[in-house]
Amino acid sequence: MNNLTAIRRWEGVREGTRTFSVPAENFATIKETIESGRDKWVGVAVVDDDGRVLLVENGWSDGWIVPGGTVEMNETLADAAVREVTEETGVSVELDRPFLVEYQTFTHDNTEISGYFVLFGATTSETEIGADLGIEGETIHDARWFTDLPEITHHEAVESYRE
Repeated sequence: MNNLTAIRRWEGVREGTRTFSVPAENFATIKETIESGRDKWVGVAVVDDDGRVLLVENGWSDGWIVPGGTVEMNETLADAAVREVTEETGVSVELDRPFLVEYQTFTHDNTEISGYFVLFGATTSETEIGADLGIEGETIHDARWFTDLPEITHHEAVESYRE
């Protein structure tokens, strides 16, 4: 579950591509991250015992999204997924499995850069969201449990995981 090639071979893992046009500041940050060797991101669809999904609102996306972020150097995809949920929400999770691999391209002024995003499923019995969301320099504004999903990134994939 830690190797992108192995994950892509799992039965039931969907693959896709997505292109995002991003503002100059975000593009510069993404480019710097990718050029430093960190070209993979993870997201986690966390479901509680009542079937609710945990989402975060941050400073760079429109609306609510799954918790997640950059895979650090020498960190496994699974370890990054668990770490990101804990950092952004204060909730501990039990990782289930990956169910989406997406090749993402970011563009700005006719320049593009790409990397991979892996969406995992996870469960938790813990529903209390932490008081300190994110880490220093991160802009996590809020974290909440949702029964009905608002417009979010990977809405279709998250909904299919809940079923």
